[in-house]
Amino acid sequence: MAEPRETLQRAWEFLVGRKRAYCRKLGNLEDRDTETILTDLAWFCYAHRPMPADAAAAARAEGRRDVWLRVARHLNLKDETLWLLYDGRDLTKGN
Repeated sequence: MAEPRETLQRAWEFLVGRKRAYCRKLGNLEDRDTETILTDLAWFCYAHRPMPADAAAAARAEGRRDVWLRVARHLNLKDETLWLLYDGRDLTKGN
Protein backbone atom coordinates (compact mmCIF):
# COMPACT_ATOMS: atom_id res chain seq x y z
CA MET A 1 0.00 0.00 0.00
CA ALA A 2 1.29 3.45 -0.94
CA GLU A 3 2.34 5.91 1.72
CA PRO A 4 0.11 9.01 2.05
CA ARG A 5 2.97 11.22 0.82
CA GLU A 6 3.40 9.05 -2.31
CA THR A 7 -0.35 9.12 -2.95
CA LEU A 8 -0.39 12.92 -2.69
CA GLN A 9 2.62 13.16 -5.00
CA ARG A 10 0.91 10.98 -7.63
CA ALA A 11 -2.28 13.05 -7.34
CA TRP A 12 -0.25 16.26 -7.76
CA GLU A 13 1.56 14.87 -10.82
CA PHE A 14 -1.75 13.75 -12.34
CA LEU A 15 -3.36 17.16 -11.83
CA VAL A 16 -0.37 19.10 -13.16
CA GLY A 17 -0.09 16.72 -16.12
CA ARG A 18 -3.75 17.23 -16.95
CA LYS A 19 -3.34 21.01 -16.67
CA ARG A 20 -0.39 20.85 -19.07
CA ALA A 21 -2.51 18.85 -21.55
CA TYR A 22 -5.26 21.50 -21.45
CA CYS A 23 -2.66 24.21 -22.01
CA ARG A 24 -0.97 22.36 -24.89
CA LYS A 25 -4.26 21.89 -26.73
CA LEU A 26 -6.17 25.05 -25.80
CA GLY A 27 -3.61 27.50 -24.44
CA ASN A 28 -2.51 29.12 -27.69
CA LEU A 29 -4.99 31.95 -28.11
CA GLU A 30 -3.24 33.00 -31.32
CA ASP A 31 -4.42 29.77 -32.95
CA ARG A 32 -7.63 30.31 -34.93
CA ASP A 33 -9.03 26.86 -34.06
CA THR A 34 -8.41 27.40 -30.35
CA GLU A 35 -10.19 30.75 -30.50
CA THR A 36 -13.14 29.16 -32.34
CA ILE A 37 -13.42 26.30 -29.85
CA LEU A 38 -13.17 28.48 -26.74
CA THR A 39 -15.64 31.02 -28.13
CA ASP A 40 -18.12 28.24 -28.91
CA LEU A 41 -17.67 26.60 -25.50
CA ALA A 42 -18.09 29.94 -23.74
CA TRP A 43 -21.42 30.48 -25.49
CA PHE A 44 -22.64 26.87 -25.09
CA CYS A 45 -21.61 26.75 -21.42
CA TYR A 46 -23.21 30.06 -20.41
CA ALA A 47 -19.84 31.54 -19.45
CA HIS A 48 -20.84 35.13 -20.23
CA ARG A 49 -24.60 35.09 -20.62
CA PRO A 50 -27.49 34.86 -18.16
CA MET A 51 -28.96 31.56 -17.11
CA PRO A 52 -32.40 30.62 -18.45
CA ALA A 53 -35.39 31.44 -16.23
CA ASP A 54 -36.87 27.93 -16.50
CA ALA A 55 -35.62 25.77 -13.59
CA ALA A 56 -34.87 22.67 -15.67
CA ALA A 57 -33.08 24.68 -18.36
CA ALA A 58 -31.14 26.57 -15.68
CA ALA A 59 -30.00 23.28 -14.12
CA ARG A 60 -28.73 22.06 -17.51
CA ALA A 61 -27.03 25.41 -18.08
CA GLU A 62 -25.34 25.22 -14.68
CA GLY A 63 -23.95 21.80 -15.59
CA ARG A 64 -22.56 23.23 -18.80
CA ARG A 65 -21.09 26.14 -16.86
CA ASP A 66 -19.23 23.67 -14.64
CA VAL A 67 -17.50 22.37 -17.77
CA TRP A 68 -16.49 25.90 -18.79
CA LEU A 69 -15.13 26.61 -15.30
CA ARG A 70 -13.06 23.41 -15.42
CA VAL A 71 -11.50 24.36 -18.75
CA ALA A 72 -10.91 27.96 -17.65
CA ARG A 73 -9.34 26.87 -14.36
CA HIS A 74 -6.94 24.50 -16.09
CA LEU A 75 -5.92 27.20 -18.55
CA ASN A 76 -5.64 30.12 -16.15
CA LEU A 77 -4.87 29.06 -12.60
CA LYS A 78 -1.41 28.41 -11.19
CA ASP A 79 -0.68 24.77 -10.37
CA GLU A 80 -0.81 25.43 -6.63
CA THR A 81 -4.14 27.25 -6.81
CA LEU A 82 -5.66 24.49 -8.95
CA TRP A 83 -4.42 21.93 -6.41
CA LEU A 84 -6.05 23.81 -3.53
CA LEU A 85 -9.30 24.06 -5.46
CA TYR A 86 -9.46 20.35 -6.27
CA ASP A 87 -8.29 19.51 -2.77
CA GLY A 88 -11.67 20.84 -1.63
CA ARG A 89 -10.46 23.99 0.07
CA ASP A 90 -12.47 27.19 0.09
CA LEU A 91 -10.13 29.64 -1.62
CA THR A 92 -12.25 32.61 -0.55
CA LYS A 93 -11.25 31.97 3.07
CA GLY A 94 -7.52 31.98 2.41
CA ASN A 95 -7.00 28.30 3.31
